[in-house]
Amino acid sequence: MKRFPLIALCSLTLLFAACETEPAEAPPPEMGAMDADIEAYRADVNVRTQRLDNAIAELETKAQNAGEEMREDYNDRIADLREERMEIANDLDALHAETAEELREAEADINDELDELDDNINEAQLAMAQNAEELRMSANRQLEELDRDIAEMKANAAENSQEAIAAMEQQRQELAADLDTLGNATADQLEDMRQGIIDGFNNLRASIADLRVPVDVDVETKPAGSM
Repeated sequence: MKRFPLIALCSLTLLFAACETEPAEAPPPEMGAMDADIEAYRADVNVRTQRLDNAIAELETKAQNAGEEMREDYNDRIADLREERMEIANDLDALHAETAEELREAEADINDELDELDDNINEAQLAMAQNAEELRMSANRQLEELDRDIAEMKANAAENSQEAIAAMEQQRQELAADLDTLGNATADQLEDMRQGIIDGFNNLRASIADLRVPVDVDVETKPAGSM
């Protein structure tokens, strides 16, 4: 009868012992209460930023094809936009919340950053328009977007907001009137008109933002036990 060498038997014994004592695979980390909502919000922001990323890429192409006298200014604008976009991406990656309220606050901060980036892209598109027709097309598109915002606000406005909305609509009419005169502008007049249109859009957006801020209501409180 053949016999296993003693050293072979010892090796098999050690192997079996190692298999028996090998630690079990660690379980996956538990999902936090807000993790699913956080991932859903990240996915939503990623969809929303696709349009912004495309717009920045188009501006970069325009800067590359611009004349030397404008290229530095264009590149500075785009660098600022890229920095804003990176801050949004970093904040989105670092998003963390333990409660629904914390998540709402974090989302509100990122939404504000997205709105600011959108506004700055719109301004860059106006500033980098190469002629009156391109400026008018970009401005008309932006005005249509603001018209939708104004219509929504009018539909939901409180009684004490009517005066502010009327003033905002007046701003909108004045801006539209400036756009109507672009077709008659000479090359020399265009730059002055361009800055006036940019200022008009910035002022109108600021008015819309002011109306969107909820008004704090002071609630009178009384000591406990008083009637």
